[in-house]
Amino acid sequence: MAKLTCVSGVGDKSPACFILEGAGKRIMFDLGEGPEPGVFPDLSKVAPCDAIVLSHAHIDHIGALHLNDQVGSPPVYATELTFSAIPISIIPPERRKILPLYGSCMIAGIKAQTGRCGHAPGGIWVYLTIGKGFIYSGDWSAESKLLPYDQPPQAHMIVTDASYGDRNQSLSVQFEAIAEAAKNGAILSVPEMGRGPEIAIAFWNKKIPVRLGPDLCQEIRTLLSIEHLISDEAREILRRILQKQPEIDAPYREDEIIITTDANAESGHSAELLQELGDQAKFIFTGHVPDNTPAQQLLAENKARWLPWNVHPRYQDVLDQVKVTKAETVVPAFVNFKNAQKLLFALGDVASTDYEIELSE
Repeated sequence: MAKLTCVSGVGDKSPACFILEGAGKRIMFDLGEGPEPGVFPDLSKVAPCDAIVLSHAHIDHIGALHLNDQVGSPPVYATELTFSAIPISIIPPERRKILPLYGSCMIAGIKAQTGRCGHAPGGIWVYLTIGKGFIYSGDWSAESKLLPYDQPPQAHMIVTDASYGDRNQSLSVQFEAIAEAAKNGAILSVPEMGRGPEIAIAFWNKKIPVRLGPDLCQEIRTLLSIEHLISDEAREILRRILQKQPEIDAPYREDEIIITTDANAESGHSAELLQELGDQAKFIFTGHVPDNTPAQQLLAENKARWLPWNVHPRYQDVLDQVKVTKAETVVPAFVNFKNAQKLLFALGDVASTDYEIELSE
């Protein structure tokens, strides 16, 4: 009998780490940290694994990879772009197994399929032919105008991103609120390899100029260099946005809309701007704000605003994914269940909140 063990990532906003046992293999999906710094999955009772599969390169999914020796230092499977964010000192080249963005493949000798997840560059969902079919979706979004989302196949069990719980507000409504708040100038602090390019496209489509931080400019150049990663329309708009950027050392104006990293002004260009501008900095944060970060302090002191930008599935998106996959067991991940009561009710008997779940053969 195949079995899924939810080491971390179920019942609250905790780092991703799941283990699937079946077909004579033990496969770990993601090994993350956070969202708060220093929070890692407890691997003390985890037996050696045959493979680690990574969904994407965000820290809550790869931030604990330095602990991979605790599970036997197995081969690691991920897309080439995800591997580009992982130091060779943590996962050496000989243990890196490249997965396609979309297509058939083998993982630890098991037939598999991958598809683009619409959440992060290089991010994927993974289907394995274990039991009657298993899907690990990691983080995903069907709303992105930048990153494609490939519909997954049918499967008996699916571990799905449910980060937003019962939230059902559309991305278009959220952008209007952000544009209004930023009309006299703002600093939108965004995560690396995330929503920054898409927010820039949304402003471009409204004919509102934006200035990009240096790391974000490089991120966009990377997106443009990889085929099939983003839509043709997004590719052309991003090229034009880069062409309109001022010289890198041009002074920043108070009335500019600046999109830059990192997400919580802890480091990188956003931290530099916070130090340089102090109370004159008009920050807007759009994602999860961890404790003990500059973002949390600024918000607590009413010196910044928090306005959401969807990069995860909404309530209805999760239900639609379950309908498409015809899953009979659904594991809602990365959400505190008290924020997902409506979703859990709608899922009914197919929802599983257990930490160990058997898969039907």
